[in-house]
Amino acid sequence: MQRILQFLLISFLLTGCQTAALTELDYNPGQDFSHWQSWQWAEPAVEFYSREQSSDLDQERIRDVVGDQLLQWGFLPTEEQPDFLVRAWLGQEDRVERVYVHRGGYWGDPWGRYWGGPGWIEPQDVRYRVFTLQLDILDAQSGKLAWRASEQWPATSSATRPQKRDAEIRKAAGRLLKNFPPQR
Repeated sequence: MQRILQFLLISFLLTGCQTAALTELDYNPGQDFSHWQSWQWAEPAVEFYSREQSSDLDQERIRDVVGDQLLQWGFLPTEEQPDFLVRAWLGQEDRVERVYVHRGGYWGDPWGRYWGGPGWIEPQDVRYRVFTLQLDILDAQSGKLAWRASEQWPATSSATRPQKRDAEIRKAAGRLLKNFPPQR
């Protein structure tokens, strides 16, 4: 019974982590985004936080997703004289979170009275993987960073499937680009 309760507690905590996404946003408030209409990929277009994580498949996913999202917002890709440049970063890291599981030798009734032996709290480490997608928007004229947003989300066990991985990257890029341009 203790093992089942422990499993349910850890599953509940991890399920809560899977829906959480952290979005960070920063931009130059002096930048005039209102006249921007066309864009182009910066060189390199997509970078990875480490060489071991680089994937041509993920690079294509990001290029397709970001291109689709920008087109939805009315920004057109161009080969000459773009208003802004786009660069994406993708990374993943393993994290450890400490959870405390209550174990005890006592039982309770609906009225809050407890009896039995002493209880104790046992720490356990939960390991999980986190993906980070960062988008940089650079002013094409000056080459300076004008807007940056990043999002982190925990990887699910099905993130190894191409459809699920594509969906996760698509959702993250959509959440990031809904904040671009900032004066909208």
